[in-house]
Formats: sequence, structure tokens, C-alpha cells
Amino acid sequence: MGINPVSKFSQLINNNLPKIEPIVFDTVIAQKLCKRIDGIQLYAHSYSLIHNLTHGSLKSTDALEFGYQHEEFKSTDIVKTLKEVDHPRINALFDFTNMINSYEQPLPALRIMAPYTRQVHLKGAKAIKEGKGYGQAGVVQGSVEDEMPYARMLYELLILGETKPQVICFGLEQKVNYYAPAYRRADEGENLIIPFRKPSETPYNEEDGERILLNERRWVSNQVNFIKRLLAEMHWLATLYFEINKKEISQNGQQSCFSPF
Repeated sequence: MGINPVSKFSQLINNNLPKIEPIVFDTVIAQKLCKRIDGIQLYAHSYSLIHNLTHGSLKSTDALEFGYQHEEFKSTDIVKTLKEVDHPRINALFDFTNMINSYEQPLPALRIMAPYTRQVHLKGAKAIKEGKGYGQAGVVQGSVEDEMPYARMLYELLILGETKPQVICFGLEQKVNYYAPAYRRADEGENLIIPFRKPSETPYNEEDGERILLNERRWVSNQVNFIKRLLAEMHWLATLYFEINKKEISQNGQQSCFSPF
């Protein structure tokens, strides 16, 4: 029996989800996914894209500004602010883990922010129960410790935008041993004044600095390879779907996917 690409794709992107999130995987989605993966913009975590947009052939008016999804703000807070500002160059930056600290779940937070999201921070984390809230600990993305539904979030972000990608930058932000406390609680209302919390931090021991820096290089390399493998698997399954459904594709006048990298 051959591989069922729809079943395999569903299994892949539902990793780390408590229940199966249904998908609609047809020739249109498969083709769109292939093209988006071929043209994906991956960056080391920095604000380099914004800096690049303000130099060279582009004018400063081409630059985008972002409502950054940090640990203190719920996705609804950010969307409310963006609606009030209502400016085409003011958009959202979605972070793969920061909703944990504001007492939100990854997919609901992503879907609330999706219409406004133009940049993304990719990283891994596990949640830490802290009273009536959750803190987060940074872990290697894609490791057994990573509790985020990273494949599902990456897929949904990739297909945003009808004729061209809505997300213009995927920033790789590997933050191992990073810790951020719970900033929002289950029993807190909306529009509250957040009491002082300890700041997030990544511990650094100067005496152990050489080993830490070597680990940082290894973790960065691991994340790049992990994301490229994940994208390649998505691309392969989409391509396989096309191969199995050649007759339907031909009748609809669609093109096949490009070769995976």
C-alpha cells in the first residue's frame, strides 16, 4: 500500500496538539504550500529586515512597524491596538511561545492575530504551571521538550495571503534556557494594570561562558536544520499529493510543484 499524503500531512501538522485539528488538503492548498515554501524568507532573529527596508533601494516609507506579541500582552490586546491605530504599515509580529505567559493557547492566539501578522518568531518552549498562570522555559525547537504545535503554526502562517505570502519574515529565535514568568492569570480581567513581575531572562555564568557560547552555536545550527527538514517534509507531501492526483490537476489546468530543496 502506498503512502497517503493527506493522512501523513495531518499526522505531521497535528504534532503536540491535544486533539486532531482537521485540515483541508487539496490541490489548491498543496500548490500554494509548495510555492510558499520555495519562496520562504528565513532570518536569524533580529530586526534586520526592518533595518534592511530602511536602506538601499527601498525608501523609509516602505518599512513596516510591528505590534510585538510579548509575554505581557494577549493577542486580543494587540489586535485591539492595531484596529485603533488602523494604519497599513502597522502590523503584528506573532511569537511561537509568548502567548503562554499571557494565559493563552498557541493556535487560538495565532488565529486571532492572523489577519494582522506579517512577521513571526520561531522558537520552542515548554509551559511551567505557576499558580493561576503559566511561565515558559525555552527549549530546543522540535525536541521532545518542545510543547508547541510548531508544525501546525508554521503551516497556517505559510498559507496566509491569497495571491502572495502575507508573512514576509520568519525569524529563527532559538532561546534555550530562557525563562519568563507568568504575567497574566486565569482570575484576572481584561484591561488590567499588570502588577510588577520579575523580568524574563536567560541566565549567563561568565565562568562558564565558553561552553554556553559553543552550545548557542550548536542550538542555532539545530534549529536551522530542523526547520529546513520540516519544510522539506511538507513540500514532499504536497508534491506527492500532486503526483497522485495528476488527472485532476491536468483537468483544472494547474501546475505541479517545484522540486523540494
